[in-house]
Amino acid sequence: TKNMSSTYVLSQLFIVVAYSLFGMSYIAQNRKTILVCSSCSLVAEGVGYILLFAWGGLAMVVIAGIRNLIFFGQAKLFEKLPHLQKYEWVSLLFVLLLGVLGAVITWNGVLGTFAIVAGMIYAYSIWQKNDKVYDVLGIFACVFLIVYNVFIGSLFGVILESVLMLWIILATFTNINVSFKIKKK
Repeated sequence: TKNMSSTYVLSQLFIVVAYSLFGMSYIAQNRKTILVCSSCSLVAEGVGYILLFAWGGLAMVVIAGIRNLIFFGQAKLFEKLPHLQKYEWVSLLFVLLLGVLGAVITWNGVLGTFAIVAGMIYAYSIWQKNDKVYDVLGIFACVFLIVYNVFIGSLFGVILESVLMLWIILATFTNINVSFKIKKK
């Protein structure tokens, strides 16, 4: 129907916006900017999934949002209590366990684990705080997501992930970068 197709087109526009915002995270110069870009991307992606009634995808977006909040909160906590940094690995373990929970909730077959592995790679890449390692691991995450999109038959997903991977490669090897100034009150 016309209404359904307009909803689908609108959902795909939100997904393109999400990928654009996510792509900005790969030209970020610091973890805070990466997390801001990633979080904005998740909002757009979540709206796209709601429009598609893709509840499994939305569940993974919520889990990724929780991951970002944990990493934001962890940074603030360590500013106030630096002696706790030695326990930083606990946050990564918790985030990875959330990813496993998401995998169980949204299970769609063995080949679907490619998306789960990509999410785990991405979680580690943010956690470790080196923006160059973040970029390189992003390339690997894209490869896993390209395979996943081939598996689910999403040509649009393959195209978006391929463009994102090329963008990451370009940004990584040409040192394009951006930083947002966030004023503290």
